[in-house]
Amino acid sequence: DAAVRRLLEVTLRSGILDGFEEAAEESIDRPEHRQLAREAAAEAIVLLKNDADVLPLDPGEIRTLAVIGPSADAAHVQGGGSAGVTPHYSVSPLEGIRARCGADIAVRYQRGCTNHKVLPSLGARLVPSGFEVEYFENPGFSGDPVLTENSRRIDFFWEGRLEPEVDPEIQAVRFTGTFVPTECGAYTLSLTSAGRSRLFIDGIELIDNWTQQTRGDSYFGAGTVEMKAQLEMREGEEREIRIEYCRSNPFLAGVRVGALLPVPEDLIDQAAAAAAEADAAVVVVGLDNKWEGEGGDRVDVELPGRQAELVEKVAAANPNTVVVVNAGSVVAMDWVDRVAAVLQLWYPGQEMGNALADVLFGDANPSGRLPTTFPKRIEDNPAYLNYPGENGEVLYGEGIFVGYRYYDRKRIEPRFAFGHGLSYTSFSYGELRLDRDTMAMNGELAASVEVTNAGERAGSEVVQLYLSDLECSLARPDQELKAFEKVALAPGETKTVRFTLTPSALSF
Repeated sequence: DAAVRRLLEVTLRSGILDGFEEAAEESIDRPEHRQLAREAAAEAIVLLKNDADVLPLDPGEIRTLAVIGPSADAAHVQGGGSAGVTPHYSVSPLEGIRARCGADIAVRYQRGCTNHKVLPSLGARLVPSGFEVEYFENPGFSGDPVLTENSRRIDFFWEGRLEPEVDPEIQAVRFTGTFVPTECGAYTLSLTSAGRSRLFIDGIELIDNWTQQTRGDSYFGAGTVEMKAQLEMREGEEREIRIEYCRSNPFLAGVRVGALLPVPEDLIDQAAAAAAEADAAVVVVGLDNKWEGEGGDRVDVELPGRQAELVEKVAAANPNTVVVVNAGSVVAMDWVDRVAAVLQLWYPGQEMGNALADVLFGDANPSGRLPTTFPKRIEDNPAYLNYPGENGEVLYGEGIFVGYRYYDRKRIEPRFAFGHGLSYTSFSYGELRLDRDTMAMNGELAASVEVTNAGERAGSEVVQLYLSDLECSLARPDQELKAFEKVALAPGETKTVRFTLTPSALSF
């Protein structure tokens, strides 16, 4: 009844029951939306470590800033899966930091290493004018296209029709653009598709995924393996790139083109050298929507590629090294004791780069808290012995002792605890007060505590209320989070935070 009531409330508010006609879906990019996205992203960032208050960075004391890492110049704003959305734009960490530094701070960028599972999508950086996309109702690309549009990149996945205007039975798409290399060297191009595809450079076929295909695990098992080819290119020398695609499945279709810049063998050494010459170094590492998404698990928690080695080398070169982890889940941090500060981003959306810059330079005070436990080792995880199971079955043997409940009971010290998160200010708590000693079966219990901003910066504290069951006939966790609230406080300000608990908070 409660669930149906909520649905009915929505239908009443929307006017559907009064003959409401659904309007066409719109994608509106407004300044206030951008600002809200930026604020939300900044509030979600978690400051995991901040030795010697290296953060926030002081623009008055920094003349050169090294920005390093394979995720620094890439806007990985969300994980992978069917819930993905196309943002109006996306700001990479490097772009956000450069915009914040302006002309006052020299920003030196080094890639350091790679971290891709599949090659990065070919997009506006190498094809600045975008792609002309032509849709045909025949597999031979004959006649005029039935629809022509533009796209910033080639990374499409369709369920059903490619476009409403195109015949659903036979469909082909041709992508044409101008490839502009940004540096000299061997570029690696890749082509993956659910259906037939081929890639041409200056009219010469470079990748043939048309006449013979090898099935892979892309596009939910309906696609081919990522086929690759290398091509020597010179910086600024324009090349025509053309991709032809023809669908073969009436339900699932997709095509993706990847591109990898030349990879010198001394990338890490170049990054360490840049860090040594800078006043501070920001290393952005992590995962992306190909490493994290629905339909599959990561086989370990290590940072892909040589990212851990990169962090170690940069930290050895510059004591003011800040590591930024852009990932949606735990990654190994064996290097954490050798860096000055660590931030967790969580794929924070289209304003990611600007939000990160706000936090790095203190324009925003980080107030995110960990919603999960970060273990020191994957072997410490409560599901380690149960997953992936045996003979096709997984035993959920942890019972109620999942997450922090397990670490508490086993007395295992995590890398970073559930609920952990630092701030650029400090907070003090008064005594916890209850409005009664007992609670009736249909009653309530009010708990309150005074929280004071004891520092010199405005900030937000996340007040967390945990309960412990001291006398119980069954095994219970040592403590359980039952309520939390984020409270914003000016320097020296005190506020009273109140929680109301019902019998359900004490029941199991």
